[in-house]
Amino acid sequence: MTRDIILEQWWKNSWPRKIEAIALWLSLFMLPWQLRHTFYFANLGGNYFEYTSIHLYITDLLIVILLILWFIRRPKVSLPNQLVWRPLLLWLVWITVSSWYGMDWGNSLQQATHYWLMFGWLIYLFNNIRDWRQVLWPLVLGAVLQAVWGIGQFLANHDLGMQILGESPLSPDQGGVAVVGDEVRRQIRAEGMLPHPNMLGGLIAFVIAPLVALYNGATRKQKSFLILLAVIVGIGLVLSFSRTSWAVVLAVLLTMVVIGFWRTKRWMWIPLAGIMLGILVTAAWQWPNVTERFSTQSRLEQKSVEDRVESIDDWKQVVAGNEMFGAGMGNYTQALVKIEPNQLAWVYKPIHNIYLLLIAEGGVVGFGIWIWFVLATVWLWIRVIRRSSNGWWVGMPLVGILATGLVDHWAVSFQQGRLLFFLALALIILESRVLLERQK
Repeated sequence: MTRDIILEQWWKNSWPRKIEAIALWLSLFMLPWQLRHTFYFANLGGNYFEYTSIHLYITDLLIVILLILWFIRRPKVSLPNQLVWRPLLLWLVWITVSSWYGMDWGNSLQQATHYWLMFGWLIYLFNNIRDWRQVLWPLVLGAVLQAVWGIGQFLANHDLGMQILGESPLSPDQGGVAVVGDEVRRQIRAEGMLPHPNMLGGLIAFVIAPLVALYNGATRKQKSFLILLAVIVGIGLVLSFSRTSWAVVLAVLLTMVVIGFWRTKRWMWIPLAGIMLGILVTAAWQWPNVTERFSTQSRLEQKSVEDRVESIDDWKQVVAGNEMFGAGMGNYTQALVKIEPNQLAWVYKPIHNIYLLLIAEGGVVGFGIWIWFVLATVWLWIRVIRRSSNGWWVGMPLVGILATGLVDHWAVSFQQGRLLFFLALALIILESRVLLERQK
């Protein structure tokens, strides 16, 4: 029944089921969008402060609609493998309870509320999705839209004037905007409707394996379309100028090439060739800016390295005295304000490492529980591969997020990153359930 509601001929069913199907599709397609309503504009030195403002995202509303309509259907709710859901649930309880001991309990509670909503989304996907293509198509299409949007921003060297849809104001001379080049030749990096170019690169790295997986079993027209999408994401990846995403995508592509030869999955080489074509052509076009991202002589790159080194000392001060419970989810930047007051608002950022950030905000206890359910999910992926080698790709998005998290913070500090993280968990959990059902 669920398959009919969500995937096949849902337009012939009752209107609540139509709305549910549309909300599911949009929750994945619009996952990267910053479209939101801000209930509380935090102010710091007369400037807007992102990290302590209170927002309601379009994805929040879509997930709420999904859960309400699912509840109306009076479903029989199943939970994922207990190795995963128990520590995940315990972590959600911990960040909710520990928020009372944090620096700003109101901010922490609204962060925890978003996480609880994402947990509900994960349980919905587990109970209602029977074919991962239902998830991957809107996800990939949404990522390609962001790549196209970012390409347009790069060519124009400013935003495309769609702030009404959540696009950030972008200008090469604007403080806090990520650029490449020098003082004379400043070029904004592609970011789409995401908060930062690194997130566009991370999103593209996330969808590489799903895009290639969609190619297997697609119709001839769909394959041609997917090759075009592969070229576009390759272009968008380069123009994001995210070094971490470049490294992650390189590792993913090499892994796929090895698997293609090892398992003789020659069909994989065609979408991989499309991605590489987009990357190589764009890299050749932007070679001076590409090489500059690895130059130790560039003022912009020197500043980036210096900031990240200094952030380690700041992190130590934030953690001091908050080792057990942490500063509270979402409160890292507030702790920085107390340590180094009177800075510009955009100077205060979470440390570029999700593991250190989780320790600072959730304490060592919260971090320990988080590692527990992450490792449990990875173990579940290993079990999937043991049952069927075709399940190799479902864990690659999670591995990519965990690798990116070594040098960036967006996976736990922004709505879009958190949703990607929970979707990465869902892909593994869904494949595990599908394999068990096939065995029965």
